[in-house]
Amino acid sequence: MPDSISICLAEPADAPGIAAVHVASWRTTYPEIVAAESIDRRSAEVRTLQWQRALAGEIRIVPTVFVAHHPSGEIVGFISGSAPRDDTPGFDAELSAIYLVKDAQGIGLGRRLVRRLADSLIERGYRSMMVRVLAANSACRFYEALGGRLLSEGVHMMDEQTYPERCYGWGDITRIR
Repeated sequence: MPDSISICLAEPADAPGIAAVHVASWRTTYPEIVAAESIDRRSAEVRTLQWQRALAGEIRIVPTVFVAHHPSGEIVGFISGSAPRDDTPGFDAELSAIYLVKDAQGIGLGRRLVRRLADSLIERGYRSMMVRVLAANSACRFYEALGGRLLSEGVHMMDEQTYPERCYGWGDITRIR
């Protein structure tokens, strides 16, 4: 199935599908990691509006977004990246989000999405990339397997609660290829 899933640049019409993946992934990934209220607050309607704004270029830092389409046409994953939202010395790009529905995890699709984003960033002149992730998220192992180096540990504030966070980085994103 991984090879039959196509990856393409997101379009504004993809916002509802991206939002659905975003919310579904939160509901399967974060129950043991963040407060239930934070998960329950995430709605497809609100996320759709946020993704419509992002894909229309109506936000401060406009990300590049790629979507993964199942052969049925359903969006089963996405990745976004751009210039960093915060200053991280030595890193000129940020992987800001990657989410896959549960059935699309563990089949190599995440790696394909990260490589596609890295290729796009390289084409636009970026050389290095970082990502922030909650420390309790199993995605930490994913970033480490992709060669991400632990840069720092800190805390992330969400819905008036703090969570341990890690920052990983690739000093040379050509190595992700």
